[in-house]
Amino acid sequence: MEQLYDELMPVAQGIQEEERERRRLQLDRPRYRMFDFLKTRTGADEPEAIVHVNELIQEISDLTFPGWWEKKDVVKEVEQTILLFLIPRVEGKGDPQKTRDELVKLLKAVRWTSSEEK
Repeated sequence: MEQLYDELMPVAQGIQEEERERRRLQLDRPRYRMFDFLKTRTGADEPEAIVHVNELIQEISDLTFPGWWEKKDVVKEVEQTILLFLIPRVEGKGDPQKTRDELVKLLKAVRWTSSEEK
């Protein structure tokens, strides 16, 4: 039991730290996930990563209606929009297509919709 506690304690502490940072930045959970992803993949500092999140949300807002992830043609359009958004931001820092695929997967996982903007 003690070994399990020792293994889980760092995980719990990591979750608490992430939650504190999310509140400090005043981001909801989906935006925080995007923030963390974009900060890591683009090498941006906090303010710049927050700007990236807001710009990305603006870019995809017309496409991300409830259930967009179930429509292949819309997913392709979201993927294209995100790739065009990422290319100048990840240049020299990784593969833009792989980054796009991971970001689309994240958006699907959090069920991001343009209604989240409000």
